[in-house]
Amino acid sequence: ERFGDPGEVLASARQRERELRRREWFDEVRRDLVLTWRRAARSPAATLLTLATLALAIGLTTIMFAFVDRVLLRPLPFASPERLVVLQGMDSSGTAVARTSYVNWADWQEQSRSLAASAVHMGRELSVVQGGRARHVRGELVTAEFFDVVRPRLASGRGFSAEDRDAGVVVVSEAYLQRELGGRLGPGSSLSLEGRARPVVGVVRRGHEYPADTEVWALTRGEPRGGGAQRNNINWIAIARLAEGATAASAARELSAIARRIQAAEPESDYSHGVAVLGLRDHLVGGARGYLRLLLGAVAYVLLIACANLAALNLARGVQRRGEVALRYALGAGRGRLVRQLVTEQLALALTGGGLGLLLAWVATDVLGAALAGRVPRAAEVSVDLRIVAFTLGLALIAGMLTGVAPAWRTSAERPRALLGGRGFVRGGRGMPGALLVLAEVSMAVLLLAGAGLLLRSFQAVLARDVGFVASDRAIAQIQLSTERYRDEAARVVFWDGLQEQLQRDPAVVRAAIANWVPTGMGGTGYLNVEGRSEANAGAAYRVIGEGYFAALGIPVLRGRDLEARDGPAALRVAVISRSLAERYWPGANPVGRRIQVPGMEGYEDVPWLTIVGVVGDVRHDGHESEVSDHVYVSWRQRPQWTQAMNVVVQARGDVGAAGHALVRAAQSLDRELAVEPVPLERELGRLVAERRLVMLLLAFFGAMALALAAVGLYGILSFAVAQRTHEIGVRAALGASRSGIVRMVVLNAGRVVLAGAAAGIVAAFWLTRVLESMLVDVTHADPLTYAAAAVVLALVALGAVFLPARRAAHVDPLTALRAER
Repeated sequence: ERFGDPGEVLASARQRERELRRREWFDEVRRDLVLTWRRAARSPAATLLTLATLALAIGLTTIMFAFVDRVLLRPLPFASPERLVVLQGMDSSGTAVARTSYVNWADWQEQSRSLAASAVHMGRELSVVQGGRARHVRGELVTAEFFDVVRPRLASGRGFSAEDRDAGVVVVSEAYLQRELGGRLGPGSSLSLEGRARPVVGVVRRGHEYPADTEVWALTRGEPRGGGAQRNNINWIAIARLAEGATAASAARELSAIARRIQAAEPESDYSHGVAVLGLRDHLVGGARGYLRLLLGAVAYVLLIACANLAALNLARGVQRRGEVALRYALGAGRGRLVRQLVTEQLALALTGGGLGLLLAWVATDVLGAALAGRVPRAAEVSVDLRIVAFTLGLALIAGMLTGVAPAWRTSAERPRALLGGRGFVRGGRGMPGALLVLAEVSMAVLLLAGAGLLLRSFQAVLARDVGFVASDRAIAQIQLSTERYRDEAARVVFWDGLQEQLQRDPAVVRAAIANWVPTGMGGTGYLNVEGRSEANAGAAYRVIGEGYFAALGIPVLRGRDLEARDGPAALRVAVISRSLAERYWPGANPVGRRIQVPGMEGYEDVPWLTIVGVVGDVRHDGHESEVSDHVYVSWRQRPQWTQAMNVVVQARGDVGAAGHALVRAAQSLDRELAVEPVPLERELGRLVAERRLVMLLLAFFGAMALALAAVGLYGILSFAVAQRTHEIGVRAALGASRSGIVRMVVLNAGRVVLAGAAAGIVAAFWLTRVLESMLVDVTHADPLTYAAAAVVLALVALGAVFLPARRAAHVDPLTALRAER
């Protein structure tokens, strides 16, 4: 009783004991950290190698995760984004088509009960005059319901309403507001758009633009309601917000029933066989999902290889620490204490490397996000935030455990007597510590090399395809004429004739021509009727071009003649077709003089017959990765309805930039308010394969890193093994072993590991590279040349890694080795 309640005393004692243990634990960790950095300072080269390996591997993994997280995992920055969907009509085969017709969408909107709201939109370059300067902006034509559907956050103002349909108002992005309109929205703010002053009624907050990078949203008046074949004008993207309680599946069932009723009443409506309802995020991500997962998996392999590399080196370094471990055992340290100290060392290095990797990711995500905007969905939104920091911290802790636990456990497993006797890890001086880890490194490196090789071979095959036109020394520019000043077709004809005449006189230009759509850009397709034939659903790309177009793009005329200036409004309606179209309908015969119709593109009633006057070479309109498609070319003089917006192609006489400047001068001499921004056609052609090039380069970089790490691991392990076997090598040399024999012994010792790893990697690659099948062109995942190349590269790198340790072993002095052993 004198000391108080026994229970309280006991609880207090236990609490004090826990506090003392906690203090002791923290004190031990502090001492371990001090010893870690002292040891690191004594071996600066090894420490820097470890930190660099971890920083690069963790940093790259963090970068890829940041992209995957933003693009695939995080919700869109809109209200209730899970209810946003895209509506896609289906053809008779059940294939969903990304775009839909205005008429179909209007019927879906009116008859559906599953949609709270829906709208359509269409991307378009808009011509804006601001501060006396004309330029193109990334525009979007939308219906009045658009902002009610998307519900982005607005920095100021409002979205559109039904009352705005005829007011010509626009909404701008916050970035555009700050760059062009003084940074704030005030009374009377307006934009000179397409030759007309448009009031600005709202500003979309930065990062909330849909579609991404849109600068100006303008209201469309839509299209006249009709039916039949008009339903096949699929120019719009339909977006909707699901009603409360509705799901994508239930909306698809209801909309498909509406579509089938339309198709039954109007059989010529080819995209009314059903409706697919796709989540907006899935629609935006598209093909990016596959390659982002692929790259994240590849960089995770690199991280695993880095961890295996460091674990193998730590395992080998454990040989050098036998004396230290033996002394700690002798002083009474338990195995658990030794393991904790050794693991703490690796965790400290891993966390430091992770911090450096996070710094690398912080810098790289901003640079890559800006560079990949427009190529990777939502790339501009990628940044390092607390979620990414937490991921990197967890990754560093895992890396520290992977690189530290196994070596620590193995190092502490040796008996003190064996350690003091000079043995351990390598029984009798033989063996290769960490051989299994090096084998795993080699196999994973081969896997990544094989994947990169397959994509490289596929990329080469893609670039080897003939696109059918010449891109070098060509520049293209879209010119949108004002609907106010060029409403009359005759005024447009005068402008385009004057532009071409000026360009032909310019010394920087060899040729110039105009067309509504040119390769690498947008393009329309129309249905095709061939006189005397009745194939259903036949179609062809439809191009309205000027004379000299084929010569300007280097497209050969194979039969008949080119379109000429004499093919005017009063002349016989004529067309030139592509070779693929000629071979489809007139194989082995001359199609010149035959007749075709293009309903839809040439109207729906009283569609004129076009007489074929020539055949030209095939083109891949969408670049190397696209297939050859049938084309019909008609003269712009016979179809002036298409001349409100045209593309100009100029062939440069030398510098393509000078030809582009000539185009700007010529156009603005005719109309100072025209936005003309020429770009090299070669650059646009390269843009179409940019995604494939990016994936290939990143995978090749990861493969090279994996190979380098495997080589470093092999070199480090062999160096330790040679040092451990110095006495044995000295004895062999004293007994007459030749230097070549010693080199052969070391090389064979490493060769077994390399060959086993290569064989395992090739087998794994044969099965795992099947995931690349959809990305391969003219190459199979089992391409023998790729695997042979990967094996040769691996052999050369492994030989380089083995050479120095083998050479060092061959030059061991027998007397020095024998004295050192004593």
